Amino acid sequence: MFVLYGDNPDDFLVKGKRILKQRIPAKRGTVAFCVIAPKAGKYAAAVYHDENANGKFDRNWLGLPGEGGGFSNNPTKFLVTPSHEQVAFHVSNSQTRLEIQLSYPAASGH
Repeated sequence: MFVLYGDNPDDFLVKGKRILKQRIPAKRGTVAFCVIAPKAGKYAAAVYHDENANGKFDRNWLGLPGEGGGFSNNPTKFLVTPSHEQVAFHVSNSQTRLEIQLSYPAASGH
C-alpha cells in the first residue's frame, strides 16, 4: 500500500488526511509503480506491506509495527515514527523517482 500526504506536517499519518492511497500487488524483491501527484510541491509518503490483506497497517500489543513498512527518504529508525520533515520530498513538473526500503519486524520472517 502506497500512501501520499501533502505538505502540512499536521496531516502526516493522520487518518483521512491522505492525498492518495494506492494498492499495489506485493512480490518478493523490487516492486515498481507510478503514481500521479496532483501538482508540483512538497509531499511525504508511507508504504506498508498489508501481509494479512485487512486494509490497514497492523501493530502488535506494544504498538510496534506488525507488518513491513517504510517511508520516503528511508529514515533509519523504523520503530519510531519519523517526522514529516524527515520524510518530505519535492515533486517537480517532471518525474520524481523515490526508492523506499521496507523494514520488517523480526518476528515476521521476512
